[in-house]
Amino acid sequence: MTSSHTPRHPFLAGALAGAAEVCCSYPVEFVKTLLQLKPGVYRGVLHCFFSTLSSRGPLGLYNGLSPHLLFAFPRVASRFSLYEACGRAIRGEGAPRRPLTSAEALAAGAVAGFGEAAFATVPLTTLSVRLCADAASPAPRFTRSLPHTMATLWREEGWRGWYKAPAATLLKVTTQIAVRFMLFEELSRTLGAAVGAAGAAGAGVAPGVLEGAVTVAAGALAGATTVLLNQPIDVVKSLQQGPDGARHGGILACGRAVLARHGVAGLYAGTTPRLVRVMMEMGCSFLFYERISRFLNELDGCE
Repeated sequence: MTSSHTPRHPFLAGALAGAAEVCCSYPVEFVKTLLQLKPGVYRGVLHCFFSTLSSRGPLGLYNGLSPHLLFAFPRVASRFSLYEACGRAIRGEGAPRRPLTSAEALAAGAVAGFGEAAFATVPLTTLSVRLCADAASPAPRFTRSLPHTMATLWREEGWRGWYKAPAATLLKVTTQIAVRFMLFEELSRTLGAAVGAAGAAGAGVAPGVLEGAVTVAAGALAGATTVLLNQPIDVVKSLQQGPDGARHGGILACGRAVLARHGVAGLYAGTTPRLVRVMMEMGCSFLFYERISRFLNELDGCE
């Protein structure tokens, strides 16, 4: 991370940051998933959003939130703690904190992304996709609770009920987190230098506000870039994790089938809501992590 302070509690800070950003961005994730699972049913993002709102109310946009919230703690906590651990290893034990180079950030981000996907993202997205699909079905089955849903899937499908499309998810998350950290480091430096060069700090704006704005902008832009790069694998992942996932085959077979039925546009189903959600998520995630880390450091008397 480009911040000059050294987070002393990256796991806790990441866990709290993850829970906060999930609550802010989840309705957009819900709409994105429905657009991917039911291509052609909705005319677009707003039609899907307002159809859900009118038929199920505001809480309908939070169907599938519970696994996201539950897994937000290990997911984002593992992401930031692994990235910080890799950063310390790269710099050397006891070495002064410095920004990582692009190559270093890419390598550390890949380790963080793989760990995040393996420990949390695969079961998280599987459960979320199944809950979203179930909520939109004529006869919902998973209406009681998240533990009931998890127990039902385990009883009917075994561990695979929680762990669908692992290859697609590992590929997606490892690459996107690696690229996001690399871009975040570069954009933070570039945007920070641009703000300083413009003399904005002398225009009556508090330095903390400017620092926060740079963090949010860098995170949002990094997230947006990865969405445009890996949206097709996200579509394949959602289809493989859905209730009819077995009939879609492997990554390449599923991708070819989508291309044959819906053309290139099918591989980019749900791009708009995912783009909005990821920009919100990454901007908030990096900002919350920085601020919570500082707060925890202050509690320890280290700031």
